[in-house]
Amino acid sequence: YAGQPITVLNTDTNKYEQYILQPGDSGFTLEKPGVDPAAVKQYVVVVDALPGSNQVEGVLYINTTDKTGSIWKESAWVQVFKDVSSDTEDLKSRMGVVESGLAEKAPINNPVFTGTVTLAADPTQNLEAVTKQYVDRLIAGLEQNTTPGVVDSTHALPATDYEAGQSWRVAEEGQYAGQNCEPGDLIICVKDYAAEGASNADFIVVQANIDGAVTSSADATTDGDIVVYDGTTGKIIKTSAVNISSLNDAISKAHEHANKAILDTYDKNQTDLLAAAQSTAADLVSPVQEQVTALESTVAGKADSANVYTKTDVDEKIGTLTTAVNGKVDGATVDQKISEKIGEIPAGTT
Repeated sequence: YAGQPITVLNTDTNKYEQYILQPGDSGFTLEKPGVDPAAVKQYVVVVDALPGSNQVEGVLYINTTDKTGSIWKESAWVQVFKDVSSDTEDLKSRMGVVESGLAEKAPINNPVFTGTVTLAADPTQNLEAVTKQYVDRLIAGLEQNTTPGVVDSTHALPATDYEAGQSWRVAEEGQYAGQNCEPGDLIICVKDYAAEGASNADFIVVQANIDGAVTSSADATTDGDIVVYDGTTGKIIKTSAVNISSLNDAISKAHEHANKAILDTYDKNQTDLLAAAQSTAADLVSPVQEQVTALESTVAGKADSANVYTKTDVDEKIGTLTTAVNGKVDGATVDQKISEKIGEIPAGTT
């Protein structure tokens, strides 16, 4: 205001100097008491427009028209402040519009929509909102997948464009998805078709024909165990606790015992052994039979008397000899028995 004293530190003299703000034609000027005003540099000049020439560098020019303050620096004006009162009002006005708009926005927590919500696209991430068309497509897929198709010799499984969840009922015996199937079996797709990596593993087969199926009991088993029936139904098996590797090992070592060396020398089967035994028996019987025949001839030539053996007696004795021969006795034993019997004949008997 006019007449306001201003104290300034003179950095050249390091002393404070006093100035008076005087009214001027276009604002205020600084005057130093007792000093010609023309000799005092005006650091603040109030103008209604920034000068186009002769502006002084370092002087603050206050423009009353647009209510700004500018300083000339080297070759350009630098605005250092402006009146923002009008901007503030405009900002308040715009803030009111924003606040009004915010009132119409749904809150983050439990929003309630009164109109139609439209999404840009179907979801691609787990927590994204879904569109109606996305849900409709899923339902259509479910309806399609819940109605099994049919496969037989004229209707093969699709080789492309199949989707997880689709199913087919086997109507004719054959091989499908790499497995032997029977009528009634259900084939289920478990993986969407992909040009790279598509295989029979994209399907599983659920057996429907399980007549005569064999199940396992709950007893613990070891890999390679030989199974046996559990009970008499013929449908339950259990482990025998005999492992195939142990059995193979036992078979390979069947003759590894104290008599292995002796057993390994036998190179004949049962037929060969019986033939050899019969040949040996024939060799034994032949000389004995010759002696028996000679004895029968001798006895037959003897006179019949009370002290002479009868044919019955001789036959009895021969029967004993025959039994001995059939018992595979050797010739020496037969000769000894014949001598003993002849020795039993009383002396002088004819």
